[in-house]
Amino acid sequence: MKISDLAVIIDSLERPDGDIDVSDLAYDSRQAKPGSVFFAVPGIQVDGYQFIDQAVENGAIAVVVERLRDDLASSIIQLKVEDSRRALAQASDKFF
Repeated sequence: MKISDLAVIIDSLERPDGDIDVSDLAYDSRQAKPGSVFFAVPGIQVDGYQFIDQAVENGAIAVVVERLRDDLASSIIQLKVEDSRRALAQASDKFF
């Protein structure tokens, strides 16, 4: 799947340029790997937003967020959505 296709599927407010291949989807930053997209899903105890840096260090090429990060490297694609949990479900339905 291309990152531009993923952006459409999850109704991202951001539309990335280019046709970068997505190799995997992850909502656990420890499972992120090169080519994956990390979904920063807020939880009751922990907010996935806190683990964006770890996901990027592990090779994530993009992050799906409910609020953009100003301090993230410009090489990392940010896909802003209203509900990252819903976006993960939509993406998983089409990806797997």
